[in-house]
Amino acid sequence: MSCTRSLMGFHWDHHQWKRRVVSTECVPTQQANMWSRPVYGTSVSCKSAYVCTHCGATKRHEGCICDTAEGDQCPARLTFLESERHAH
Repeated sequence: MSCTRSLMGFHWDHHQWKRRVVSTECVPTQQANMWSRPVYGTSVSCKSAYVCTHCGATKRHEGCICDTAEGDQCPARLTFLESERHAH
């Protein structure tokens, strides 16, 4: 299915983008507390792309990092983890 629209000789793309996680990992982090002492923890790092739900075109690969609690509730990451679980 094509997402290109035409009207009176003008053409433009009309995609419906959805974020899809391509890879994810847990990474160790270090932050400073209010007394400037190091606090160690774990964060979730994801690489994602935006994919058109109609034609499959992709754009803008990007990365994000968030704390573990937020990463465990991210719908795009959970979808990726579920697909990886079924692939193996």
